[in-house]
Amino acid sequence: MPPYREIDDRPADMDFSVLICTYNRAELLSAALEHIAAQSVPTGLRWEVVVVDNNCSDHTADVVRRFASDPRIPALRYVQEGRQGIAFARMRSFREGRGHLMGCVDDDCRIAPDWIAQALAFGRSHPRAGAFGGRNLILWEKPPPVVAELYGESLGRQDLGDLALCLAPSGRTCLVGAGLVVRRAALLESGWLESRVLVGRCGEELGAGEDAEIYFRIRNAGWECWYLPHLRLGHFIPERRTTPHYLQRLHRGFGEAEAFLLTLSRTPAPTLRDRFSAARWSLAELGRVLVRWPRGWLAYENERPTWEIRIHYACGCLKGALRYLLSVRA
Repeated sequence: MPPYREIDDRPADMDFSVLICTYNRAELLSAALEHIAAQSVPTGLRWEVVVVDNNCSDHTADVVRRFASDPRIPALRYVQEGRQGIAFARMRSFREGRGHLMGCVDDDCRIAPDWIAQALAFGRSHPRAGAFGGRNLILWEKPPPVVAELYGESLGRQDLGDLALCLAPSGRTCLVGAGLVVRRAALLESGWLESRVLVGRCGEELGAGEDAEIYFRIRNAGWECWYLPHLRLGHFIPERRTTPHYLQRLHRGFGEAEAFLLTLSRTPAPTLRDRFSAARWSLAELGRVLVRWPRGWLAYENERPTWEIRIHYACGCLKGALRYLLSVRA
C-alpha cells in the first residue's frame, strides 16, 4: 500500500502527535522525552508521542521503554524504520501519527512546557495554517567558536522577531525542521509522501533539505505557513558540531539540496528549463566564491573558516545541480 494511502486510511483520533526520529542518540532522546513528559497540557487534549528508531544500535529502546511507563505521557509508541535516512524516518512517523496536527520534535530538542498547548491552540484557531514553527534558541554544550555562532541558523536557530508572521506564499524563505508543526490534511494534499525527492541526513552523512521540501510542498499546495514567537524550544548542539570541519560538511550537504529547493520554491512543478536555470545559478555561485576567495583568504585571517565553508557550499551547489539536472525524477 503506498504511504499516502496508508496515512489517509489511518484514523485521525488524536488532537496532536509528537513525532521524534532518532539515530543512535539515546541520551539526547532521554532529555527530549523528559521535556515532553513535563508538558502542561489542557485537560481533555488527546495527544501521543511516536518515536521512530532509524536503525539505532545503542540503548534507544531502553530509553523509550522507560518513558512508555511514565504516566505523564498518555500514549507512547515505538516503531522501527529500516530504510536509512531522516526522510524515510519522517515518512514513517507521519504514517504512524494519528493526530490532526503533528509536531516534528528532533531528539536534540527541548520544548517549552507549554509547547504542545500553544501549537494546538494556534492550529485550532487558524485552520488554513498548513505548517508553522516557532522561536528556536541554541543550547550550546560548550561556548562555541565564533564561526559556529555566525552560522547558528544552519544549526537550527530560528528567530524572526517578536510578532507572529504569516510567511510569504513565494520565495526561498522557509522554516527549519526542528519544531515544525504540520497539519495532517496539508501534508496529504502537498504530495510529499508520494513525491519526495530529498533524503536528508542518512546515518553519519550530512544530507539536508528534506524539511524544506516538506515546507515548500505544503506552501505550494496553497496552505498558509506561520512563524510563532511564543512557540519556544531549545536546540542542543554538542561541541563536535561546532568545529570548522563539521560546518564544512554540513554546508556541502545544504549546497547539494539547493538546486532542487530553489526550483521548488519558485514552482510546484519544475521543468527541464528550471533545472538548467538552477545549474547556471550554481555554476555562477561557485565562480563568485572562487573569484573572491583568494583575496578574502589572504587579507583576513579571521575570516578563513567562513571562506572554507562557502567553498564547500558552492561545490555542493554545483554537484547537486548537475545531479538534479540529469535525474529523471522530481
